[in-house]
Amino acid sequence: MSRKNSTIIILKETLRSITSKYVMSDIETGPEIFETSDVESMEELVPPPPKSEEIADDTLDPQSAREKFEENVIVDTFEIADFSGSLQSSQNGYSVRKLGETPSQRLLRIASELEEIKQESDNREIDRLKNDLDKLIEYGKHAGFHQELFEEAFQSLKSEDSFSNKLESTDIDDKYKTATQSAATFLELENRLNSLEQKIGPSDLRLEKSLRNHVNDLARKIDVIYDPEHDMSQMKSELKKLNKEIETLATNRRLASLSLDGKVDTFATQPFDVKIDSIYNNLPEMQKMAQVLPLLITRLRSLHNVHAEVAHSVGFISQIDKTMSDMKMDMQKWNESLDSVTAGIKEHQETFENNRKVAESRLADLEKRVAKLGE
Repeated sequence: MSRKNSTIIILKETLRSITSKYVMSDIETGPEIFETSDVESMEELVPPPPKSEEIADDTLDPQSAREKFEENVIVDTFEIADFSGSLQSSQNGYSVRKLGETPSQRLLRIASELEEIKQESDNREIDRLKNDLDKLIEYGKHAGFHQELFEEAFQSLKSEDSFSNKLESTDIDDKYKTATQSAATFLELENRLNSLEQKIGPSDLRLEKSLRNHVNDLARKIDVIYDPEHDMSQMKSELKKLNKEIETLATNRRLASLSLDGKVDTFATQPFDVKIDSIYNNLPEMQKMAQVLPLLITRLRSLHNVHAEVAHSVGFISQIDKTMSDMKMDMQKWNESLDSVTAGIKEHQETFENNRKVAESRLADLEKRVAKLGE
């Protein structure tokens, strides 16, 4: 019995030592306890990366960006822009051009601003601004005032022609109707002529020419007056210069005649009217020459080009001749050098033949001597 108890005690000690040796100390053998916190679980937020001071991170307002870049247009759309910031790239961005505001865009902008003001300000102020805008638009439409007057005159003439054509094509039964229409048309034409006279003003036009010729003459005169290309100041300066030269010429003639006691006759000058008549007589020939002159100028230009090309070809041919002469001289030098080389080769060949003959004779003598010694 005592042996059995001692054996049990020994087994227990052995098991205890084994468990204490192989069991991990960090692992708890007790029951697991799950704890819940009072605050709900939240995902751990990843901290943002640190911002670099060298990189500009400025936010741009869309409204301000639209106001800034609204009028810009890309010019070079076929070139490739490099936005990497490389120093070797020729173009780091797009080439833009700012468009100006056209008159139509300006009027539309003013109209839109007036619509915005209409919602905020008084109706009287709006009406005044609207009237100003209408005046501006009307002024823009009537920029060519004289041209419109001439167009009205031509329209009145066209209406008169159309009315005469209508009178020819009417029937006999509608005589009363056509008479009333003709009277109304004549009254309308007279009113238009009166309005044109009031706008243009009274004039002493002769009735020898037609109204269209007078209108064309007035149009030419207005073009001369209002055209900036026809500057009268230069013509006036030229006329003053000519007058001074004529005065100096007249004084010199008088002094020459006085100094020579009237021996030298003064030049017979033709009057101005005779000169003008001669110029008018020569006008038809001048007009004929004006028709032929452009052809002559083009032919002279073509001849000038031909002469230039011929001169160029002559220079080129002379250069070719010079090159050929140089080549001929070089070939002569080569022939002389070849002749000298050939003569040297022949001389060396002759010396070689002589030396060979001498060597053969000596060898023959040597063989004879050796044969004698062998005997």
